[in-house]
Amino acid sequence: MEVSSPFVSHYMEDEIDSYWDLSEDIMDVLAHDEVKSVTAYSVYHVDRVLECLSMYCGGGPGGSSGGGTPNPSHADIDPKYDFKNVLNTVNAENLPFTGANVKVGILDGSTIRTNNGGFIGRPVTKKDNDTISIHGTNVANVACGNGGLAKQSKIYSASAIGDGQSMVGINNITQLQWFVDNGVSLINLSFGLYYEYDYDGVFQTNPQMINPINRAFDKFIYENFVTLVAASGNDSNQYIGAPGLSNNLITVGSTNITGTKISSFTTYGVPYNIAKPNIVAPGEMKIPYGIPDPGQFDYITGKTLPYSGTSYAAPVVTGAIALAFEAKPILQLYPEAVAALLTSTANIDMLKHKKEYFAGYENKAGAGVLDIGKFLASVNNFTLFEASKNSAQLGTGATLAQFNVPADTEITASLFWFCQINGSTRTITDYDLYIYLNDTRIGFSGSSSNNGELLRVKTSSAGTVKIVVKRYGKKQGLYTDYGAVAWSYG
Repeated sequence: MEVSSPFVSHYMEDEIDSYWDLSEDIMDVLAHDEVKSVTAYSVYHVDRVLECLSMYCGGGPGGSSGGGTPNPSHADIDPKYDFKNVLNTVNAENLPFTGANVKVGILDGSTIRTNNGGFIGRPVTKKDNDTISIHGTNVANVACGNGGLAKQSKIYSASAIGDGQSMVGINNITQLQWFVDNGVSLINLSFGLYYEYDYDGVFQTNPQMINPINRAFDKFIYENFVTLVAASGNDSNQYIGAPGLSNNLITVGSTNITGTKISSFTTYGVPYNIAKPNIVAPGEMKIPYGIPDPGQFDYITGKTLPYSGTSYAAPVVTGAIALAFEAKPILQLYPEAVAALLTSTANIDMLKHKKEYFAGYENKAGAGVLDIGKFLASVNNFTLFEASKNSAQLGTGATLAQFNVPADTEITASLFWFCQINGSTRTITDYDLYIYLNDTRIGFSGSSSNNGELLRVKTSSAGTVKIVVKRYGKKQGLYTDYGAVAWSYG
């Protein structure tokens, strides 16, 4: 039996001297022999809390009659979750890139454990010397640890700054600025705040907190040209919150180890017309040099469950981008091109669920499952554009890519541009995406509320393909629009 208690979420790590320094209410619950654990249900991605507050008592495998914590073993995780299977799913085996000299930022609940085997012999720069984090360490191991994706990258670690209710707050802009000041142009954000939450059986919305945070992240990306990758959340089909609803960052959902099914915990709902998540990647795995959390212990089997969460799907994408930065360093300056390239090379056909689309993005999976091999092979396939306040550019349409293909060629084109933040208002110019074959239109994607469009077509004959971007209506916002179109085919 497991009991979820709202009391637990009110404790922070620095307030607790031991596992037993808890309220009398929780201790009363734990006193019952049939209760195996008490965990927080209203904490999202706050493993620094879960590390201290996952309480285990009573009998059962790994427990003791007098109470105590189980001893989850990394070695006990089912081999089918080995990281090599993640690499196989995202087409990342035997790649020639290691992220050499690329700076990767990890902003998490607290800083990473530099003495972990995943970082031995690696340059790690930390902003904060607070309590080290199991969660942040595991996240970093996926993205850039010695057994992860970007094995030779330079790692930067900082702690997220909360607002009293979660690790997510506008104060995190200060932390993001530290990364930028140190030349980091890629930052992973495996934490978040729910858009809606259930408290004592009452379903409540939280937009008054969510919206300002997302606007702050959007503005930061626009002003600093930095690529941010965020986890979509682990609240099943409820609404994505902050910072995952930020238009200008890349939001990542989770799949199973084979990439054929959306993970049951993945958050993919949206409160308004926006295409989120942008992409999905495996988030159920055995992390190289990972540190199991007590919550991974399975009392029924006595085994350790795999690491799971969109927290671990996001750094798969972050690691892939680090490899792309090595392959094409100029991409570090153009997060809009990174987003377009990722989504133009994703694999939607791997997923077997019934699909529904908005702006060309599937409602649960975005552009589809990350395909690192195709992503890296396509790093030259993008064109940038910009349009100033009074510019007529793209008003009548502009051909941003042109190439020849044989018949029966599958083409994917992705358009991504930044929204702008003017005070408390988010503005998005409406750009539409077209594909022509021999000057005949064969594909169109247009939505008025999203800052991305995605198109997949198949040519009926050989010929010349043109990818055209056209603005619908007037240019919005006070500042220049920055965007990119990317494509893949074959």
